[in-house]
Amino acid sequence: MRPAPVISVTVIALLYSGYGLRAVVVVYGLAIIGPLLLMAVYVRRLLPELKISPFRVRGDAWREMISLGGRMQVLGVVPMVAVSIDAILLFRYRTEAFTGGYLVARQLASRIQVLPMLGFGALTPATAELFARGDQKMIREIYKTAQRITVVVVTYF
Repeated sequence: MRPAPVISVTVIALLYSGYGLRAVVVVYGLAIIGPLLLMAVYVRRLLPELKISPFRVRGDAWREMISLGGRMQVLGVVPMVAVSIDAILLFRYRTEAFTGGYLVARQLASRIQVLPMLGFGALTPATAELFARGDQKMIREIYKTAQRITVVVVTYF
């Protein structure tokens, strides 16, 4: 199961309960730190001979890693703000719960828009076999049916 819906529902529940922005930060922090800790335990069990120590790294290497990490963080913030500008503006003028509901609805709509592309991608292996056999009539029928289904799905969602 993907954690994104669980995180979204948890955030909305906490916001409606009145916990505010600090609860959102805690939930997202746990969502980031939790898997990292689980991965560290898994790697430690899988490779017990692996020894990673922060004291074995030279001082100039630390400075280089931190400066590169800082630049990468800045480069990651710019697209995030550009994609989330509507949510930032909503958060400025509306409540946290309203903005959270909007974001969940936006994610749902974007996933529904991806469904037709996934459907046509799933048709590729089937039509490749039909193409190899030279059955053009069946390929046309499959794609006509897929287009009808796509129109219905996109129209009603």
